Amino acid sequence: MTFGECYTFLIVPRYQEDWERIVIPGYGGYRVYAYVWNVDTDECSEFGFIDIIVVDSKPVRVA
Repeated sequence: MTFGECYTFLIVPRYQEDWERIVIPGYGGYRVYAYVWNVDTDECSEFGFIDIIVVDSKPVRVA
């Protein structure tokens, strides 16, 4: 990223019935709730949605 080193953490609830609130099918993949941590500028860290697809049974971030 041009504004710092960032890491994305997927939010995975303990109970499967809670998943429908944070995993939205669409766009050929899923939109999931996540936290993006900006190591260099913590005030730029935030919760939000990211887009993923599943490749070989593994989630891959696409946006």
